[in-house]
Amino acid sequence: MGGKFARTRRASLGFTMIELMVVVIIVAVLAAIATPIYAKYVFNSRITEATGHMGDILTAAKAFAVANDDGDPSTVEWPGSCAAAGFIGDCAPTTNFTQYSLERGGTELKILAMGRAKMSGYIVTMEINGLGSNGIVSVQRLGGS
Repeated sequence: MGGKFARTRRASLGFTMIELMVVVIIVAVLAAIATPIYAKYVFNSRITEATGHMGDILTAAKAFAVANDDGDPSTVEWPGSCAAAGFIGDCAPTTNFTQYSLERGGTELKILAMGRAKMSGYIVTMEINGLGSNGIVSVQRLGGS
């Protein structure tokens, strides 16, 4: 009886090669699923960096427009650039974006952010139509999708 017990105990001390291979396959499948999801999460967080900074610029641009209102409701006096006299917006580069710039026309204002480093080739645009608008954000990749 003691011999039979010893054989059973010895056989259950480790894992078989098949069991280890099944675990490796399961981990590989989970990694293949999680990697693209994580990459999209990181991309979206970089876009959020730009839109957050653009929101700060928009707040300063609205303050500039209100301070420089000429009384004509058909136009909004947006700042012409980040260097406009009296404009207090911070157009300094951020980690993933540089060249924050303004383009104005009538009641419309565009705030642009050019990507750099890992976001190189991307342009994030915020379009504002009037003082009551919070803006519409779009992301474009230069030279493609």
